[in-house]
Amino acid sequence: MFNTITIVWEGGAPPRFRLSEEGSPPRVASVAVLDVELEQPIWWVVPVSFTDVLPFTVEETSPEDLNALADEEPIDPIEDLPQSEPRHQAAIAARDVANERAFPVLETLAYGVVPSGFRQASPNGEVTALVPGRAYSVAVMGPGGHGQVAFRG
Repeated sequence: MFNTITIVWEGGAPPRFRLSEEGSPPRVASVAVLDVELEQPIWWVVPVSFTDVLPFTVEETSPEDLNALADEEPIDPIEDLPQSEPRHQAAIAARDVANERAFPVLETLAYGVVPSGFRQASPNGEVTALVPGRAYSVAVMGPGGHGQVAFRG
């Protein structure tokens, strides 16, 4: 189930935004600022843990690993096992550790300022200056939710 990441535009130069998800700062996988008129992203940041080539890549699985997985009974320890089951608890703990490593918490954001734990994926150089009065939007995605808000330059 996805939650809503609430984004509040606080104004300023550069524009600043405050993020929350169910009352707490969210874990974030991607932030993009889009030029509404051009329908193009003008700034994109992702966690430093994401690769430079493809942000959502995983290592290749060996044939032995595939065979071992094929022999396993399909089970989702989080969804299919009771909370009292140790494998359920271990899966929850492993998921939480993976999320902590992969998706940094982000409470505030300023356009063009790369937050700690993130890197600028686009553009490769200087960030484009916002045009006063022009329509933009900020889109935020995380492992548990997403949100978007419009603002003017």
